[in-house]
Amino acid sequence: MPITLNPEYNPRLAKLDSKTMPQYKYAVYYKNNDSDLIKRKVFKTRKSAMEFLGEINFVKSHEESTKESPLSIEEFKAYWYMSEILGKYTDVSISQIFEAYSKYSRDLQDSFGENIELAITNFFRFDVSVITNISVCEARSIYLNTLNTSERSEAHKQHARLFTGYFLKFLPKDKLVNDLKKEDIYDWLVDLKNRSRAKRGTTPANVSVYNAVHYISVFLNFCVKKNFLKENPVKKMFLPEIRQREPQIYTLQQICSIINATEYGSIRRLFITLYFFSGIRLSELLRLKWRNLNLAQSGVFLDESIVKTDKRRFVKLPQNLADTLPSYFKIHNSNPDARIFKWQHHIAQRYLNEIFKAANVKRIRNGIRHTAASYHLAQSDSAFKSAEQLGNSARILKIHYTGNVTKKQCKQFYSLDLTKPIVKSL
Repeated sequence: MPITLNPEYNPRLAKLDSKTMPQYKYAVYYKNNDSDLIKRKVFKTRKSAMEFLGEINFVKSHEESTKESPLSIEEFKAYWYMSEILGKYTDVSISQIFEAYSKYSRDLQDSFGENIELAITNFFRFDVSVITNISVCEARSIYLNTLNTSERSEAHKQHARLFTGYFLKFLPKDKLVNDLKKEDIYDWLVDLKNRSRAKRGTTPANVSVYNAVHYISVFLNFCVKKNFLKENPVKKMFLPEIRQREPQIYTLQQICSIINATEYGSIRRLFITLYFFSGIRLSELLRLKWRNLNLAQSGVFLDESIVKTDKRRFVKLPQNLADTLPSYFKIHNSNPDARIFKWQHHIAQRYLNEIFKAANVKRIRNGIRHTAASYHLAQSDSAFKSAEQLGNSARILKIHYTGNVTKKQCKQFYSLDLTKPIVKSL
């Protein structure tokens, strides 16, 4: 005889620890509709207790909603599994879940002629990351079209076209992106080395190999985002080590000369001070909009549209730089959604060359970012804090930038008065 539940009391499952009945491990507590007493039914296994709990809830659901007869135990088990999954994401009672199930079952059948059991099976089989089978040639065309409309530098676009073209020529004509393995990239690198040796008589250096793999990796990351590929095979590759040079940085006198080579209050002055004192990458600086500068919190918010690594971050600005921002907002900020520096990458490089020439300072490759990282690490005394600010790894920061500047130099750097037309070191 089916149990008629009291609608004001939801049945519940509990663990049982009984000395008189040690074989029973679980109990289900419930109320009949004709009594206010809480009843208990005990079970040896959790599975049997769950089945009973599901049956009494399921009977209640049908009695209150559809008045249909209960389903078979096989069908019920499938729907009980569904309720357990849904239970992870909702506080709704099992009774309400099954009541909703009954309603949707009727609606699906009446409106679409769809069997809910099949619909549930398809739901749990559904995978949003279903891979689209597409050839490397087609994927490359889509990638290059996307790249052409992006704000990437012309040098990056040129190298991307070059290396993906070499890679495409090496592969079979109809090679699918999803079939790419790390062995394909290893074989391509061997072929690239052999071609270089035959053409120039020398084997490319490890850094050239890294550059080649980098541009292929960026292309394959794009394929992963487009669901052309499940995982980037470059991540599984072992590559030879590169002996990197010790980073060179600018002295305080050189920094002052470089800043003073720009006109006070100009957009170039803002550009060079942000570059030196925030540590933001050049590519990220060129994507900044006025709304990204937060005067109240004295920082810069870099969202996904700006950052290089897809990890957004908040860069806290030093006080001497933050003090200069209000004046730039008054002079230059007319539209919060407008870019601060409306230059392409090669134009920015040209401006930097002009500034360094006017300052009579030899330009160092990545010297401004190296300088910013060195001073930030000296100030924070924590590679992890600096890594969060700079968007770099703590390990790299610790290896390359520890001890580049002294505490005294660090204090002088962050004490430079950037609000003055002529910046002087103390």
